[in-house]
Amino acid sequence: MSDTRGAPHERGWRRPEVIVGIIGAAIGAISIAITVLQLQEGKSAAALPITTPAGIDGTHSAKKNILPDTRECLIGTWNLSRWRVIVNASQFILDTPGTVDLITTDISTGILQFNDDGSGSQTEKMTLSGYGNADRNFYSITTNEQFTFRFTVSGTTISYGSPVGSAVVDSSINHEFLGRQTVHGRLDPDSFTCSDDRLTLSSSGYSAEYERG
Repeated sequence: MSDTRGAPHERGWRRPEVIVGIIGAAIGAISIAITVLQLQEGKSAAALPITTPAGIDGTHSAKKNILPDTRECLIGTWNLSRWRVIVNASQFILDTPGTVDLITTDISTGILQFNDDGSGSQTEKMTLSGYGNADRNFYSITTNEQFTFRFTVSGTTISYGSPVGSAVVDSSINHEFLGRQTVHGRLDPDSFTCSDDRLTLSSSGYSAEYERG
């Protein structure tokens, strides 16, 4: 649990419980899923994910005729092009109705690496923003994360293990700073689709799109 002292809405701001799932439990694909704030009892927590760079297979981008949606297709370096996650507005301020559809509005760094030896890494610094569907407030989250992990593939599911790293998450509403949390990793599986030049990772409430580096 990170320190939120000094946050403008400290009385209402829910300190986040972050699911750093190299895309784990609620999110997959090494996207260190960040579940911003714990939801009230009886509601399921939404998670925000995060991504990074890993070892690079210098020959992979030159390979042709790779079978889609296979482990071989995953191997290499991927650049984040879009991230989307839907969270409950009450994860930001208690008792706020509705949901927030957060989409990447700025990607400073977004590198995801899968290596042939089963290791991987993810390095991402990005901002996700969106309006509440009920209160129309403007919500924003900036994440700065760096992780390494192990992975296995079964069909079109990626499972992660041994995460090492952390993510720093800043949250705001209507451009007013709410607080900062540092979160550590937790692993949950991702579903994926993969082709020569594109990768999509998804899990409950979230999806991330990448282009081959």
